[in-house]
Order: sequence, then structure tokens, then C-alpha cells
Amino acid sequence: MPQDDLFSLVGRNALVTGGGGRIGGAIAERLAIQGASSVVLVDINPAALAAVAGRVKDLGGTAYTVEGDVSTPEGVREAVAKALEFVDQIDILINNAGRGSHTFPEDLSYEEWSEIFQLNLTGYFLMAQAVGRQMIEKAIRGAIVMTSSTCGAVAMGRGNFAYSISKAGVNHLTKELALEWGHFGIRVNAIEPCQVDAPSMDDLLARDDPSGTALRERVLGGIPLGRLAQPEEMAGPVAFLVSDAAAMVTGTILPVDGGNLACNAAASIRR
Repeated sequence: MPQDDLFSLVGRNALVTGGGGRIGGAIAERLAIQGASSVVLVDINPAALAAVAGRVKDLGGTAYTVEGDVSTPEGVREAVAKALEFVDQIDILINNAGRGSHTFPEDLSYEEWSEIFQLNLTGYFLMAQAVGRQMIEKAIRGAIVMTSSTCGAVAMGRGNFAYSISKAGVNHLTKELALEWGHFGIRVNAIEPCQVDAPSMDDLLARDDPSGTALRERVLGGIPLGRLAQPEEMAGPVAFLVSDAAAMVTGTILPVDGGNLACNAAASIRR
């Protein structure tokens, strides 16, 4: 890959949380294709980690795996320490681990609320803090990307309550860190996916919407491109945001949503 390629990640090490998942795995593979020196994958699922690491290596990249829980201070410290045993520094952080919730607010327990926020928001802060500290100490002009959601920008309803609020927090976390760390040369951005095609999404879309409409019809009716996103379609925007092509981009929340957020609730989409 030419060294003057603005999209080249040659010489940079990346850490991807939720690296065993479909989106995390697709991002890891794309970073390897763009020339990242190594990709450290962090996930609680060892089998999924091994599978993604194998695909990264098949692409000619270097992958390391760390089995760990990034929802607690102890788990984050351990994951970052292990990552730094594999690589001398972390230039790119992808905060991607997360979990959903589909419980109506009147039924939501304190325990479920806390678990959602601990991973989806507090974990993102803790990872950004730990990796950001080593970027600052080593004078690394690094890049951090958070996986948010269209739910973080507009209310979704149908029990997405805790998840949506946690992702709204991720959006503001992104902006605050961009402001705080810009003078260190650290850029912080986020992507906002719409619904992503996956077996779990198939199960969810088979349900009836509280409005009385079939949920699949309701969801696809709000996406101008007329389909769910593919995990691989999250990877290109992330690779852009961590590359020199986005050297003047920070504090941005980038929708990767097929036009979903462009729609008014009463919009009519041509088919």
C-alpha cells in the first residue's frame, strides 16, 4: 500500500472491543486490509475471538486476542495491560462492545438498567480513558471511534429505553472527549448504525410492533435505502474516521443508517 495513501493505517496498532462480534469483526478485518500493523481483539467470547483472529490472519494481518469484560474498571485495566504486552502502543481504539435491551421503562429493573449503562457507556469511558492516557503519555496522535446507534439521536420506543439513553450518552461522551483531547492531537468520533442484519435482528423483527404494525415493515419503512445494514458497511466509515483522510474530523457523530435519520416520522419514502 502506498505510504502517501490517506487511508493507509500502516504502522498503527488498533484495539477493538466486542471484537468477536459481527460488527467488531468486520471492523477488525477492514483495519487489517487498510494496513494496520496489528489488531488486538477484546471480547468475552473466546471462540468468537479465535474465529475473527483467523480471518484477520487470512487477510495477511496480525491479530491478538484478549478474553475479557470491559464493563468494569478491573476488566478494562486488565484488557489494556494485556494488549500492551502484545503491542508497544495503541494508536486506534474502537469502542464497540455493547448489549441491547428491549424492556419497557415501567418494567425495567435497576439491575438491567445498571448492566446496560455499565457496558454501553461507563465501559466506553473507562476504555477511552485507559487508552487515551497512554496516547497522551506517549504523544500519540491517536484516533478513537465509538459505536453508537440511531437510537442515541432520536427516541425509538418499543422497549429500547435503557439502550437508547446509553447511546445518547455515548454521543455526548464522544463530543466531550473530542473537546478535551483535541489539543493532544487525539481525535474522537462515533458512528450511528441503523438496524444491522443479524440472526438476533431477524428474531426481533418477527415480533409485532406496539403500534400494531409488523415490526419489519415498520423498520424498513423508515430506511430510504429499503434494507437493513450489513456489518461490513460499518467498517468502511470507521476505517475512514481513524485514517489521515479524516485528519480534520473530530467530535462527529456519523450516521451509517441508509438515510434513517434524514426521515421525519411522517415522511413518505418512494419504493
